[in-house]
Amino acid sequence: MKQTADMLTLTPQELDERFAYSGNDLGATFSETAIHVRLWAPTAERVVIRLYKTLRARKVEEVEMVAGERGTYVVELDRATYEGYFYTFQASINGQKVEAVDPYAKAVGTNGKRGALIDPTSVTPERWIEERPLFHSSQDAVVYELHVRDATSHPASGVVARGTFAGLTEAGTRTPNGGLTGLDYLADLGVTHVQLLPIYDFGSVNETAPNDPDNYNWGYDPVNYFAPEGSYSSNPDDPRTRILELKQLVQALHDRGIRVIMDV
Repeated sequence: MKQTADMLTLTPQELDERFAYSGNDLGATFSETAIHVRLWAPTAERVVIRLYKTLRARKVEEVEMVAGERGTYVVELDRATYEGYFYTFQASINGQKVEAVDPYAKAVGTNGKRGALIDPTSVTPERWIEERPLFHSSQDAVVYELHVRDATSHPASGVVARGTFAGLTEAGTRTPNGGLTGLDYLADLGVTHVQLLPIYDFGSVNETAPNDPDNYNWGYDPVNYFAPEGSYSSNPDDPRTRILELKQLVQALHDRGIRVIMDV
Protein backbone atom coordinates (compact mmCIF):
# COMPACT_ATOMS: atom_id res chain seq x y z
CA MET A 1 0.00 0.00 0.00
CA LYS A 2 2.88 2.36 0.73
CA GLN A 3 4.18 2.12 -2.83
CA THR A 4 0.84 3.23 -4.29
CA ALA A 5 0.50 6.02 -1.73
CA ASP A 6 4.01 7.25 -2.50
CA MET A 7 3.21 7.40 -6.21
CA LEU A 8 0.28 9.73 -5.55
CA THR A 9 2.71 12.37 -4.27
CA LEU A 10 4.78 12.38 -7.47
CA THR A 11 4.40 14.89 -10.29
CA PRO A 12 3.82 13.60 -13.84
CA GLN A 13 7.45 14.42 -14.67
CA GLU A 14 8.66 12.47 -11.64
CA LEU A 15 6.44 9.51 -12.58
CA ASP A 16 7.95 9.48 -16.07
CA GLU A 17 11.49 9.72 -14.72
CA ARG A 18 10.97 6.79 -12.36
CA PHE A 19 8.56 4.51 -14.20
CA ALA A 20 8.37 5.24 -17.93
CA TYR A 21 9.36 1.99 -19.65
CA SER A 22 10.63 2.12 -23.23
CA GLY A 23 11.54 -1.53 -23.76
CA ASN A 24 10.02 -3.58 -26.57
CA ASP A 25 9.42 -6.74 -24.53
CA LEU A 26 6.12 -6.06 -22.78
CA GLY A 27 3.83 -9.06 -22.95
CA ALA A 28 5.18 -12.47 -23.98
CA THR A 29 8.33 -12.75 -26.07
CA PHE A 30 9.90 -15.99 -27.19
CA SER A 31 13.42 -17.34 -27.39
CA GLU A 32 14.36 -20.83 -28.53
CA THR A 33 13.90 -22.36 -25.08
CA ALA A 34 12.04 -19.79 -22.97
CA ILE A 35 8.99 -17.55 -22.84
CA HIS A 36 9.75 -14.17 -21.28
CA VAL A 37 6.74 -12.31 -19.87
CA ARG A 38 6.88 -8.70 -18.71
CA LEU A 39 4.04 -6.60 -17.26
CA TRP A 40 4.19 -2.87 -16.49
CA ALA A 41 2.39 -2.44 -13.17
CA PRO A 42 4.11 0.20 -11.03
CA THR A 43 1.22 0.46 -8.55
CA ALA A 44 1.27 -3.27 -7.73
CA GLU A 45 2.86 -4.65 -4.59
CA ARG A 46 2.87 -8.20 -6.00
CA VAL A 47 2.04 -9.89 -9.31
CA VAL A 48 1.55 -13.53 -10.20
CA ILE A 49 0.97 -15.04 -13.63
CA ARG A 50 -1.94 -17.49 -13.63
CA LEU A 51 -1.44 -20.36 -16.08
CA TYR A 52 -4.20 -22.54 -17.53
CA LYS A 53 -3.39 -25.62 -19.61
CA THR A 54 -6.54 -25.27 -21.73
CA LEU A 55 -8.94 -22.49 -22.64
CA ARG A 56 -11.63 -23.48 -20.15
CA ALA A 57 -9.47 -25.12 -17.52
CA ARG A 58 -10.40 -24.26 -13.95
CA LYS A 59 -7.22 -25.67 -12.48
CA VAL A 60 -4.65 -22.91 -12.35
CA GLU A 61 -0.92 -22.80 -11.71
CA GLU A 62 0.40 -19.59 -10.20
CA VAL A 63 3.98 -18.41 -10.67
CA GLU A 64 5.36 -15.40 -8.79
CA MET A 65 6.64 -12.59 -11.00
CA VAL A 66 9.77 -10.71 -9.95
CA ALA A 67 9.90 -6.92 -9.67
CA GLY A 68 11.96 -5.60 -12.57
CA GLU A 69 13.07 -2.24 -13.86
CA ARG A 70 10.86 0.86 -13.95
CA GLY A 71 7.71 -0.60 -12.43
CA THR A 72 7.66 -3.83 -14.43
CA TYR A 73 7.29 -7.42 -13.26
CA VAL A 74 8.93 -10.29 -15.11
CA VAL A 75 8.92 -14.07 -15.26
CA GLU A 76 10.68 -16.62 -17.45
CA LEU A 77 8.88 -19.85 -18.35
CA ASP A 78 10.12 -23.01 -20.01
CA ARG A 79 8.88 -22.87 -23.61
CA ALA A 80 8.63 -26.64 -24.01
CA THR A 81 6.33 -26.83 -20.98
CA TYR A 82 4.15 -23.74 -21.28
CA GLU A 83 3.83 -22.89 -24.97
CA GLY A 84 0.13 -23.03 -25.82
CA TYR A 85 -1.02 -22.38 -22.24
CA PHE A 86 -3.55 -19.62 -21.52
CA TYR A 87 -2.75 -16.98 -18.91
CA THR A 88 -3.85 -13.92 -16.97
CA PHE A 89 -2.14 -11.65 -14.44
CA GLN A 90 -3.21 -11.19 -10.84
CA ALA A 91 -1.90 -8.01 -9.23
CA SER A 92 -2.17 -7.02 -5.58
CA ILE A 93 -2.88 -3.29 -5.37
CA ASN A 94 -3.73 -1.54 -2.10
CA GLY A 95 -4.33 -4.95 -0.58
CA GLN A 96 -6.86 -5.92 -3.27
CA LYS A 97 -6.31 -8.65 -5.85
CA VAL A 98 -7.11 -7.70 -9.44
CA GLU A 99 -7.04 -10.24 -12.28
CA ALA A 100 -6.65 -9.04 -15.85
CA VAL A 101 -5.65 -10.08 -19.35
CA ASP A 102 -2.19 -9.11 -20.54
CA PRO A 103 -2.73 -5.77 -22.35
CA TYR A 104 0.07 -6.76 -24.74
CA ALA A 105 -1.28 -10.26 -25.53
CA LYS A 106 -0.88 -11.09 -29.22
CA ALA A 107 -2.97 -14.25 -28.96
CA VAL A 108 -6.17 -14.71 -26.96
CA GLY A 109 -8.96 -17.20 -26.39
CA THR A 110 -12.71 -16.77 -26.81
CA ASN A 111 -13.93 -13.23 -26.08
CA GLY A 112 -10.42 -12.23 -25.07
CA LYS A 113 -10.78 -13.38 -21.46
CA ARG A 114 -7.36 -15.08 -21.36
CA GLY A 115 -4.14 -14.49 -23.23
CA ALA A 116 -2.37 -17.38 -24.93
CA LEU A 117 1.36 -18.13 -24.83
CA ILE A 118 1.73 -18.50 -28.58
CA ASP A 119 4.49 -17.00 -30.70
CA PRO A 120 2.59 -15.27 -33.53
CA THR A 121 5.65 -15.42 -35.79
CA SER A 122 5.34 -19.22 -35.74
CA VAL A 123 1.82 -19.05 -37.20
CA THR A 124 2.12 -18.36 -40.93
CA PRO A 125 0.23 -19.43 -44.07
CA GLU A 126 1.86 -21.72 -46.60
CA ARG A 127 2.26 -18.64 -48.78
CA TRP A 128 3.49 -15.67 -46.73
CA ILE A 129 5.47 -12.86 -48.34
CA GLU A 130 6.36 -10.02 -45.99
CA GLU A 131 6.97 -7.45 -48.76
CA ARG A 132 3.99 -5.24 -49.53
CA PRO A 133 2.80 -4.52 -53.09
CA LEU A 134 4.70 -1.73 -54.82
CA PHE A 135 3.33 1.76 -54.28
CA HIS A 136 5.05 4.97 -55.30
CA SER A 137 3.09 8.02 -54.13
CA SER A 138 0.50 8.72 -51.42
CA GLN A 139 -1.16 11.07 -53.91
CA ASP A 140 -2.10 8.02 -55.98
CA ALA A 141 -3.79 6.17 -53.11
CA VAL A 142 -7.34 4.94 -53.63
CA VAL A 143 -8.49 3.74 -50.19
CA TYR A 144 -11.58 1.55 -49.68
CA GLU A 145 -12.87 1.28 -46.11
CA LEU A 146 -14.26 -2.17 -45.38
CA HIS A 147 -16.01 -4.01 -42.53
CA VAL A 148 -14.90 -7.65 -42.56
CA ARG A 149 -18.30 -9.07 -41.71
CA ASP A 150 -20.33 -6.79 -43.98
CA ALA A 151 -18.12 -7.41 -46.99
CA THR A 152 -19.26 -11.01 -47.47
CA SER A 153 -22.20 -11.55 -45.11
CA HIS A 154 -25.04 -11.37 -47.63
CA PRO A 155 -26.46 -14.79 -48.60
CA ALA A 156 -26.31 -13.77 -52.27
CA SER A 157 -22.56 -13.07 -52.12
CA GLY A 158 -21.65 -16.56 -53.22
CA VAL A 159 -19.08 -16.69 -50.40
CA VAL A 160 -18.89 -19.90 -48.36
CA ALA A 161 -17.27 -18.56 -45.16
CA ARG A 162 -19.44 -15.45 -45.04
CA GLY A 163 -18.54 -12.65 -42.65
CA THR A 164 -15.04 -13.89 -41.83
CA PHE A 165 -11.37 -13.32 -42.64
CA ALA A 166 -11.46 -16.54 -44.68
CA GLY A 167 -14.51 -15.42 -46.63
CA LEU A 168 -12.61 -12.43 -47.99
CA THR A 169 -9.88 -14.69 -49.37
CA GLU A 170 -12.30 -16.67 -51.58
CA ALA A 171 -11.81 -16.07 -55.30
CA GLY A 172 -14.39 -16.48 -58.06
CA THR A 173 -17.42 -15.56 -55.95
CA ARG A 174 -20.47 -14.15 -57.74
CA THR A 175 -24.05 -13.05 -57.10
CA PRO A 176 -26.85 -15.13 -58.65
CA ASN A 177 -26.82 -12.61 -61.53
CA GLY A 178 -23.09 -13.00 -62.08
CA GLY A 179 -21.90 -9.83 -60.33
CA LEU A 180 -18.45 -9.84 -58.75
CA THR A 181 -18.34 -10.13 -54.95
CA GLY A 182 -15.78 -10.26 -52.16
CA LEU A 183 -12.13 -10.35 -53.17
CA ASP A 184 -12.82 -10.24 -56.91
CA TYR A 185 -15.04 -7.18 -56.45
CA LEU A 186 -12.32 -5.33 -54.53
CA ALA A 187 -9.71 -6.14 -57.16
CA ASP A 188 -12.03 -4.99 -59.96
CA LEU A 189 -12.57 -1.62 -58.28
CA GLY A 190 -8.94 -0.72 -58.84
CA VAL A 191 -8.30 0.37 -55.26
CA THR A 192 -4.72 0.55 -54.02
CA HIS A 193 -5.50 0.11 -50.30
CA VAL A 194 -8.16 -1.58 -48.22
CA GLN A 195 -8.68 -0.05 -44.78
CA LEU A 196 -10.13 -2.72 -42.49
CA LEU A 197 -12.45 -1.47 -39.77
CA PRO A 198 -11.22 -2.75 -36.40
CA ILE A 199 -9.87 -6.28 -36.68
CA TYR A 200 -8.30 -6.32 -33.21
CA ASP A 201 -10.20 -8.17 -30.48
CA PHE A 202 -13.16 -5.98 -29.49
CA GLY A 203 -15.70 -6.46 -26.76
CA SER A 204 -19.19 -5.83 -28.15
CA VAL A 205 -19.60 -9.07 -30.14
CA ASN A 206 -20.00 -12.41 -28.37
CA GLU A 207 -17.59 -14.71 -30.19
CA THR A 208 -19.56 -17.79 -29.14
CA ALA A 209 -22.47 -16.67 -31.34
CA PRO A 210 -20.87 -14.90 -34.34
CA ASN A 211 -23.76 -15.71 -36.71
CA ASP A 212 -26.45 -14.07 -34.55
CA PRO A 213 -27.66 -11.11 -36.69
CA ASP A 214 -28.19 -9.00 -33.55
CA ASN A 215 -24.64 -9.74 -32.39
CA TYR A 216 -23.02 -6.99 -34.45
CA ASN A 217 -20.72 -3.99 -34.07
CA TRP A 218 -18.15 -2.01 -36.01
CA GLY A 219 -15.59 -2.76 -33.33
CA TYR A 220 -14.53 0.55 -31.82
CA ASP A 221 -14.45 -0.89 -28.30
CA PRO A 222 -11.03 -2.54 -28.06
CA VAL A 223 -10.29 -5.24 -25.51
CA ASN A 224 -6.99 -6.58 -26.85
CA TYR A 225 -5.29 -4.23 -29.29
CA PHE A 226 -2.66 -6.72 -30.44
CA ALA A 227 -4.80 -9.84 -31.05
CA PRO A 228 -7.24 -10.47 -33.94
CA GLU A 229 -11.01 -10.49 -33.42
CA GLY A 230 -12.40 -13.98 -32.89
CA SER A 231 -15.84 -13.49 -34.47
CA TYR A 232 -14.08 -13.12 -37.84
CA SER A 233 -12.33 -16.45 -37.29
CA SER A 234 -13.61 -19.92 -38.18
CA ASN A 235 -12.70 -21.05 -34.65
CA PRO A 236 -12.70 -18.33 -31.94
CA ASP A 237 -11.56 -20.88 -29.35
CA ASP A 238 -8.24 -21.40 -31.13
CA PRO A 239 -5.85 -18.42 -30.87
CA ARG A 240 -3.73 -19.77 -33.74
CA THR A 241 -6.67 -19.90 -36.14
CA ARG A 242 -7.52 -16.21 -35.84
CA ILE A 243 -3.86 -15.25 -36.41
CA LEU A 244 -3.50 -17.60 -39.38
CA GLU A 245 -6.71 -16.54 -41.10
CA LEU A 246 -5.94 -12.83 -40.71
CA LYS A 247 -2.53 -13.38 -42.25
CA GLN A 248 -4.13 -15.35 -45.10
CA LEU A 249 -6.45 -12.39 -45.75
CA VAL A 250 -3.55 -9.93 -45.82
CA GLN A 251 -1.68 -12.17 -48.24
CA ALA A 252 -4.73 -12.59 -50.48
CA LEU A 253 -5.11 -8.82 -50.76
CA HIS A 254 -1.39 -8.36 -51.37
CA ASP A 255 -1.55 -10.96 -54.13
CA ARG A 256 -4.09 -8.71 -55.87
CA GLY A 257 -1.79 -5.71 -55.51
CA ILE A 258 -3.81 -4.20 -52.66
CA ARG A 259 -2.14 -2.87 -49.53
CA VAL A 260 -3.83 -3.18 -46.13
CA ILE A 261 -4.46 -0.45 -43.55
CA MET A 262 -5.60 -1.28 -40.02
CA ASP A 263 -8.23 1.11 -38.71
CA VAL A 264 -7.57 2.00 -35.06
